[in-house]
Amino acid sequence: ETEVCKILAVSGNPKQRTSLRFRVEWSDGDITTEPWDTVKHLALLDDFILANPASTLGYLLPPEKRLTAFPPTTSKGKHSHCKHAK
Repeated sequence: ETEVCKILAVSGNPKQRTSLRFRVEWSDGDITTEPWDTVKHLALLDDFILANPASTLGYLLPPEKRLTAFPPTTSKGKHSHCKHAK
């Protein structure tokens, strides 16, 4: 049985996860294009999203990883947990 080694690329509408297609490298060397349902539970998907922050797929990360990788910001661009002394 082969396993996914790496997610190489993504295509489709980033705002519609069911339209996403992922280029996947398998342990036997094959490279295929797989739908969202095939990769959505893979830890490698989180690694791919974290390594490609410009992909706008951060919303697909589990909440604990999303907050670590993409901390919330205020409208002024400062992290919301920052407090300014008065």
